[in-house]
Amino acid sequence: MAERFLVVAPSWVGDAILSEPLLALLREPYEEPIVDVFAPPWCGPVYARMRGIRRIIENPFGHGGLDIKSYYVGMMGSTWEQTSMRHLSPKYLSGRPLSHNALGDARDQAELFRRISEDAAALRTASTQAEEAS
Repeated sequence: MAERFLVVAPSWVGDAILSEPLLALLREPYEEPIVDVFAPPWCGPVYARMRGIRRIIENPFGHGGLDIKSYYVGMMGSTWEQTSMRHLSPKYLSGRPLSHNALGDARDQAELFRRISEDAAALRTASTQAEEAS
């Protein structure tokens, strides 16, 4: 079975162009890897011209469209000021600061999003139950 990769593309055309050598290195050790790219519409044509890309999946969010801070404001009814890590880290990350390395920050952002989503779901459930009770 061929190795499969989904690459989440950068949001800028210049960065997309510069990612071509990285994609070549990704494909290199495999005979016939399947590489799909999740890219904003304006970067799709760049990836369409790259060797070894099977499919471009259009990112419907564009640049910064899925923003955890905006999600938090909308779901929790907070203010923008309450979305700083000074406020969110104690509640959702046990007070630890972001590591400022890509892998650690990605893990922290995923954990932050997961825990905010859980809180938002609990609020929706409580709201629904309160409406049904009245």
